[in-house]
Amino acid sequence: MAHPHLLHFTQMLHREGSGKEGLLSLQEEQLDWVREGIAGHERRIAQLRAGIRLAEEEIGFHEVLLDLGRNHRLIEAIGELYDDTDLTSRFARDPHGYCREEDISLPEGVTLTVSTVDRKEGRSARLAIDVRYGLWAMEIVWDPETGFSASPAMGPAEALSPRFMSIDLYAEGTSIHVPSA
Repeated sequence: MAHPHLLHFTQMLHREGSGKEGLLSLQEEQLDWVREGIAGHERRIAQLRAGIRLAEEEIGFHEVLLDLGRNHRLIEAIGELYDDTDLTSRFARDPHGYCREEDISLPEGVTLTVSTVDRKEGRSARLAIDVRYGLWAMEIVWDPETGFSASPAMGPAEALSPRFMSIDLYAEGTSIHVPSA
């Protein structure tokens, strides 16, 4: 919400351009400077709001990852795969069905896929956990030999870079591309 005095001031500036007598008798160059400053602040506010939206979405993404990591019942179900080389366990055959039947909650946007990997010692189970939240994505993999690993999180991080946070709000044409959700 604009400050009441700033709102009154900008109304006076707009009225001046409409041919009506303005309350200010400043030179046009001075008024242009004020108009440019106001436009710069409006752009910066829009950029900050977009950054806040993206930061809140990233926080939600990390909360999903925390929920998965703290889900002891899911971790126990994954442990069933350790010796399940022929994928005969209920969890291996249908991980989502197993989780539903056992009342193991999975956050929305999480997909579990069990597959086998051929190794020198024989076959072993492998679990891929695909996590998607808004514009963010990550794949987490578990197998009995290497344990857990994860791809780097993919998302619109460029909008939260130091460049975004230090943008020159007075530069003409200054903009940051922010993907829409």
